Amino acid sequence: MVFVVVERRTASPLVDVVSNARPALLLTNIASVCVGFALFAMLIGTATYVQAPEATGYGFGSSVLAGGLAMAPSGIMMLLLAPVSAKMSARYGPKVTLAIGATVIALGFGARITVIDHFWQIVVGTTIVGAGTGIAYAAMPSMILLGARKAELAAANGLNALARTVGSSLASAVGGTILAAQTISLAGFDLPSLGAYRTLFAICAGAALLGAVIALTVPTDGGDEPVDAA
Repeated sequence: MVFVVVERRTASPLVDVVSNARPALLLTNIASVCVGFALFAMLIGTATYVQAPEATGYGFGSSVLAGGLAMAPSGIMMLLLAPVSAKMSARYGPKVTLAIGATVIALGFGARITVIDHFWQIVVGTTIVGAGTGIAYAAMPSMILLGARKAELAAANGLNALARTVGSSLASAVGGTILAAQTISLAGFDLPSLGAYRTLFAICAGAALLGAVIALTVPTDGGDEPVDAA
């Protein structure tokens, strides 16, 4: 709050909070927070999940290496689908592309909640989340281009990156709290329960869907002298 007040009174502010409060940029950043939340929660909810002992009823007793490899296809999909997202944005518009990506993320978390019998199913669910994230993340700069004036582009893109980081930070706090609050006792150790992970993944799916809805409400007219995204 203090930062906002100071920036509004500064002749050359570090962040133009007035311009970034316009609906086109503000809504884009809120949607980015939602997607950033879902992505990071997937990361913290996968490695520990597959490494948990089989006695928990959900874990596979895998190694740390296997836990990391379970998320590798997700990263690969993010890389491969970034250029696909650009083509989708050119054809359908970036806000539709962002909404599609966020919806795919929600579907991935739906799979993480319901299909959990085999290790490969966890990898598939995580990969779907990564695919949606790749589509959504690549669409965000295009939305900023459409919503910001030429003189605002650098600050607007920087603030959007910050919004994603805020989402990740929230995911760390919320996810850690949920996993610590819902536990089972196994051999004298408290471990997160299956219900805790399902709760976390359900919140992630909800956050992704909220991001999709918000993306669709972003106005196409970002203000005077918008940058041509083409």
